[in-house]
Amino acid sequence: MAMDPFETRMPPDAERVARRAMVLSAVVCRSNSDHDPANPDAIDLWERLKRWVERLGLDGEMEPAERDMLYAPLGSLDEKRRIRATWDVEGLAILAWALGRFPFPAHDEQVDAYE
Repeated sequence: MAMDPFETRMPPDAERVARRAMVLSAVVCRSNSDHDPANPDAIDLWERLKRWVERLGLDGEMEPAERDMLYAPLGSLDEKRRIRATWDVEGLAILAWALGRFPFPAHDEQVDAYE
């Protein structure tokens, strides 16, 4: 079904934006932890991420690819998926800015995922 080009759409409220930001945070963190799947700290982080997403009830905000990535065994992500997920930090920065939690990111620099 095509969207009516004259239809007025309401932007998401701050709660929904925050929930998407949390999903992107989990995805970025998960992708960064895939490099050392035998590391006990990486395993612990992955387990905590899954519990955090479940405790906050974020499943409804996750896209299928995000869900698949979060629950994929550590070390199983191919390079393309890992790289794509690390770029989600750019979208996360924009959402955080929209919520007044992060300065507007520079257009000519990559956002630091740890910030």
